[in-house]
Amino acid sequence: MRTAQTPLLMLGLCLASLGVQASQQGRSGASGAAVQEHLNRAADAILAFKSARFSLKREGPPAVLDEKNGITFTGSDCAYVAPDRVSCDIKVSFKNGTILQVTRVFVPEGTFQ
Repeated sequence: MRTAQTPLLMLGLCLASLGVQASQQGRSGASGAAVQEHLNRAADAILAFKSARFSLKREGPPAVLDEKNGITFTGSDCAYVAPDRVSCDIKVSFKNGTILQVTRVFVPEGTFQ
């Protein structure tokens, strides 16, 4: 399930930006067919991706990954390679102040760290 989360996140972000654009066009009188055409082009573009690089930055307090051990997430730099590989360099902090960079690779066979 985790192997699909990052590409799905990218897809969601692209579609969300298109939804904002579509709603703005809808207010100006654009037809439903034009909105559907934008969504179709976005879907085709995402399916054509061979690779992509993206970063996730946590704003505000760090996200807790492991409450028992006090491990928090502060940011990551990721790379997607079609059709099904994502690798991320994740910056994590421990409650004692130690900051580490961990590399996780998400492939169909599983998640490797």
